[in-house]
Amino acid sequence: MSAGAIESDQGPEYDEVLQLEPDYPRVPVEVCGTVAVQLAQSPDGMVTGKLISFAATDATKVLNGDETRGSVTLVSGNSFYIGFNKNDAESQIARIPGSTPITIRNNSDIWVKAATADTYVTAIVEMWTR
Repeated sequence: MSAGAIESDQGPEYDEVLQLEPDYPRVPVEVCGTVAVQLAQSPDGMVTGKLISFAATDATKVLNGDETRGSVTLVSGNSFYIGFNKNDAESQIARIPGSTPITIRNNSDIWVKAATADTYVTAIVEMWTR
């Protein structure tokens, strides 16, 4: 310890900072009425991307369906079409403008098709908490 430094034991413990709780035994309960809930942050996620060719006639699958996926945010520099299956994306119904992030909160397959030019679609995935 350097000269003039003051040692203190008043800081919180590591478990307290993380708000960890001991593994208490589980007790079944019956809920009567409404209950407030709070979405917990996810400890897992990933970032991936694919180059989508405008010349391609077929849509490209960006992500497989995943029951552990909580949400995915897609963004691209150019416009693209999105769908939950190949036909949806190829039908060009849902067009996402370039540089506009879209967050999808389901666990379906994600298909895209370039709308105006080759584009790189980035997918930022958040998994459910465990």
